[in-house]
Amino acid sequence: MVALVVTIVILLILTGVSLNLVFGEQGLIRKANEARANYTNASIEEQEMLDRLYAEMAGYLRESTSTDPEDDSGIQIEFYIEGTPIAPVLPTGFSRITDITSEYVITDGTNEFVWVPVDKNQMLHLNITADENITAIYIYGPDTTDFMSNPGVGNIIYYNVDFSSQQNKKIFTANDICPSYNGLYMVIVETENGGQEIKTLNVTSLLTQNILNSAQVSDYLAENHSGKSFEAATHEIVTEHGGSLHQAAKQLLDYMRYPFTGIDYADYIDDYNNQDIMDYYMSVYDNGGFYIGRYEAGIDFEVSENPRISGNSSSTVEQIIATSGVPVCGQEYGSPAMYTYNYVSQPQAKALAESMYSGQDFYCSLPIGAAWDRVLGWIEETEARTSSQIYKNSSTWGNYSDNANSDGTLQIPGIQATWSAKSIYDLAGNVAEWTLEGYSENANYAVHRGGSYDMPGIDNAHERGGGDNSVTEDYIGFRPAIYLPLSEE
Repeated sequence: MVALVVTIVILLILTGVSLNLVFGEQGLIRKANEARANYTNASIEEQEMLDRLYAEMAGYLRESTSTDPEDDSGIQIEFYIEGTPIAPVLPTGFSRITDITSEYVITDGTNEFVWVPVDKNQMLHLNITADENITAIYIYGPDTTDFMSNPGVGNIIYYNVDFSSQQNKKIFTANDICPSYNGLYMVIVETENGGQEIKTLNVTSLLTQNILNSAQVSDYLAENHSGKSFEAATHEIVTEHGGSLHQAAKQLLDYMRYPFTGIDYADYIDDYNNQDIMDYYMSVYDNGGFYIGRYEAGIDFEVSENPRISGNSSSTVEQIIATSGVPVCGQEYGSPAMYTYNYVSQPQAKALAESMYSGQDFYCSLPIGAAWDRVLGWIEETEARTSSQIYKNSSTWGNYSDNANSDGTLQIPGIQATWSAKSIYDLAGNVAEWTLEGYSENANYAVHRGGSYDMPGIDNAHERGGGDNSVTEDYIGFRPAIYLPLSEE
């Protein structure tokens, strides 16, 4: 009997356990319900995740194919500049330094110069294809920042092409468009049903004074249009504010030019009425380039072991040479061995440069303003320095007060290898250098370029300074340039 009771109790206990396993808080039925709910929730979450992923992919595809106005215009533009490169000609008495292969550097045993190429017969080339008939083409140059919204008014280089005689009005090609200045060019193309497209080109290869440089363009676009291209920025302005590409481009150019330059470049000129300056221009055009001094003008230690400590604008060149010697533009014995030829006025610097060579079939003088700009354009084109390093802050490659390798004092020309570009030393910093560039409103005003040791790097390689051409200071020197003779054609 006892055994039966025990058996019954055990069965009840087992039944309770089984019921608890099935119906308890951790029971099988509860677990099954939770599993079903979890499965349902997981399915919902998975579907929601897939829906979001599909939506993102669809949005990405839409952005990649249709949101960029440039992709919808149906107009393709190829825009570039091209000229004929000319091999350097050796001036009489010079030979090439063959150890330097990256640039064409020459020497007469004492002075060294670097060839700066300026291709001949440079023309803008334009190739356009469109899905619709082309009705108008406009090309604006860097001297046309005042053009208005009315196309065809102002200094437009090329516009309203007559397509009446063309069988295919969806294609246009031109290779004879003559550019006028270095700077930003843009072409705007319009088609019969209202299509518009714009293309820009930054030209640095001409022998002209720079008006607007690429650093100004990139800085403005980075700060105001999230780093978009000029073309995309114009479309953005049109989309957000209406108007035409002409108006948007004008707005961008106006904003970029005036706040950044701080000066009106139209006032800074190479005097075209000066026959010598015109001869130098013609020499560069004729020979496809010029030579720039590899170093700032210096004092030969064999003539004087003392740096110049003062200057007098009334001193004659003969008097200056009697104490400091004829300027040299080289390194004696393969190492820097000369003081900077400073404390000279602009007329004295010009006469001293001319005194370096006499009776030769080439010209030696100061750089014209356009020559200085061309050197910088060449450095930018060849990526020896970035546009920002050239046109914004040159402290990384020049003797400036904020250069880590400088102690804020005047240095011997060519002493730091890092203070160079394209084998040319001290274009940035050390001493500002007199040029033949003048100022339109004052015949006695002269321009020096490149900044000086006592200023920070924002006084960059492109910097224009100057004033009275009779000024003589320790922070102003010069650099000679050689212009080849004109051909006898």
